[in-house]
Amino acid sequence: MENAHERHWPQGLSTLETRQLNRRHYESYICRRIVGKQAVVVLGCDNRHMDQ
Repeated sequence: MENAHERHWPQGLSTLETRQLNRRHYESYICRRIVGKQAVVVLGCDNRHMDQ
C-alpha cells in the first residue's frame, strides 16, 4: 500500500484535474476491488483491449 497516496500515482492519475479530463478513458478499464481494503487493482491481463 506504499503507493496509496496520489503523489505516487502515474502521471495520468496524479491530480484531480487530470483524472477528470481522462474520466471517459478510465470507464473502459476492468478493475478488481481488494476485499477489506480501500483499493482496486488494474491488471494488464484484464485490459488487453486498452492501448499502451
